[in-house]
Amino acid sequence: MFTGQKSVIRVVPNLAPVVFVALAACGGQSITTTSNLIVEIQGEGHVTSQPGGIDCPGDCTERFISETSLTLTASPNAGFQFSQWLGDCEGSAATITIMVDKLLTCTAVFVAHPARAPGRRAGSRPGDQRARRPGLPHGLCGTIQPGHCR
Repeated sequence: MFTGQKSVIRVVPNLAPVVFVALAACGGQSITTTSNLIVEIQGEGHVTSQPGGIDCPGDCTERFISETSLTLTASPNAGFQFSQWLGDCEGSAATITIMVDKLLTCTAVFVAHPARAPGRRAGSRPGDQRARRPGLPHGLCGTIQPGHCR
């Protein structure tokens, strides 16, 4: 039975992920809009949000009330490190704060730690063969070439 209260739901074409809901009741009006956040992951890692909702991989898409301030935190899996955010999110900090005010797609990029060859010193270059010679600075003689070290 109609009592004078009405609800209107309107979906705007070309903005399917954004739902506009207008409610009018008891003579007052309130407008609530929601927007979707989609999180994608490149490499191996995990992304969570505060307030909750995103726990990716697993739950990578969430609808939030528009104008919600949201903190995203990217955590790398073992053997990986966080590199950057791409898409609608930007930056190289693992934790960022965004405003969800439209459909957003944020990609967390994780890269593998550089592998070290067995027996190599940190910072040495492949193919850099240096001879050790007592009495020279740091014990280095220079690149090995015939007749170079005397």
